[in-house]
Amino acid sequence: MRSTLLPAALAVVLCPLFASAGYHLDTLSGNRWRLPVTNWGSFGAGASWRVPAHRYLFGCGPWVGATVGRDTLTTVGYNPNSGGSEMCPGDSLGGYLDPAVMVYVSNKRWPPPRSRFPGAPQSRLSDQDIWTLYNDFDPEAHVPPGRPLQLQVVLAGYAWRMWWVRDIVFLQFALANQSSTTWHRAHFGIALDCDIGNPAADIFGLLRREWVRDLGSDSIYLDHLAYCYDRDHQEPGWDLVGAVGFLLLRSPGPERLTAAKRLTIEFDPVTDQQRYLALAGYDYRTGDYCPFDSSAFEPGDQRFLISSGPFDLAPGAVDTAVIAIVASALLPREYELARLARAAELLYSGLEEAPESPNPGWFSAQPNPFRDQVRFSVGGPAARQVDVFDTSGRLVAAAGLEQGQVRWQPGPSLGPGIYIARCGHLRLKLVKTGRAR
Repeated sequence: MRSTLLPAALAVVLCPLFASAGYHLDTLSGNRWRLPVTNWGSFGAGASWRVPAHRYLFGCGPWVGATVGRDTLTTVGYNPNSGGSEMCPGDSLGGYLDPAVMVYVSNKRWPPPRSRFPGAPQSRLSDQDIWTLYNDFDPEAHVPPGRPLQLQVVLAGYAWRMWWVRDIVFLQFALANQSSTTWHRAHFGIALDCDIGNPAADIFGLLRREWVRDLGSDSIYLDHLAYCYDRDHQEPGWDLVGAVGFLLLRSPGPERLTAAKRLTIEFDPVTDQQRYLALAGYDYRTGDYCPFDSSAFEPGDQRFLISSGPFDLAPGAVDTAVIAIVASALLPREYELARLARAAELLYSGLEEAPESPNPGWFSAQPNPFRDQVRFSVGGPAARQVDVFDTSGRLVAAAGLEQGQVRWQPGPSLGPGIYIARCGHLRLKLVKTGRAR
């Protein structure tokens, strides 16, 4: 299978200067994922889930395209058809020469030195964090006649061991325009190259703005989910063969997902203009606008591009994209992936800061963690009701506020675990413990 060639592919194809001090790779392995991350744009090369020998990804990486003046420029962090990247380590031209430019992992080398990277995190957010930075400043790294956007990327990754999110990894891309010119009509995307065991048996699917139902009566609404699964549902030596899914939790554009294009050998954009059109949802060969390619019902080596935009980014400005990668071996396949996608959305919304406003308000729960009951208190221009969801997205409680407070006492059927409480745009994570003996 193709994934067995990864060590050579990484050293020879992805990064000719792999031995140089500043080119570095490490692994986000805080839960059931093993996700390699580099400081030259690509990630996921040979990523495994549950069992180290059970590989699900061959490689992934960000794409960013924009119009700059009269030119259309696109930077590629991973080319599925060559394994190459137009990114380089660090925050300067020649950053690969700096020994401090590396992939930092919270249980190995942490924190990143603030004296060298003033904005670097000094504490971890999840059970295992990963952090690095790279750029597209070197013209020699771009496919001729391409030229840099002057893009700086700061990548942070997160993995939790909690049972309800142990099959999910999160990656956050902070995109900075380091040029002196505004990027207009910019698009952000992720190129994804899945290999679930034998790549010849993979099938690609896309769920978009639909309800996904299980074998019973439960259903989950999804904004979008791109996924790949193995047609044969079996691989030699594997106990279980599952599926892998991808969703944009946050993107710079007005919508989280605006295009999903299959990157087959026949549809292989190679110039800046062709890649920009693919990011924007066009078939570059015909000029037709067809943003969402239909699912691939014939098995094969599946590669695709999910993207969002357009947006503008001024010189010196920064915007952020966040993706979640989920995996499940349970059936029904789409429902189980949707359940994990919903859990990713809930965890992310619980961590995300409230939208900026002159008076965003506050929302608290006491005690938290709690055992029998909890009191919610709300201040500022928040909603008049508190809603509580479990990690599958099911509403388990709704209570009206009186003078900014309400007491919630869950019934005996609601077990210990993680819950998300929402009051308007304010959110917080609740922890219900077991009864003390």
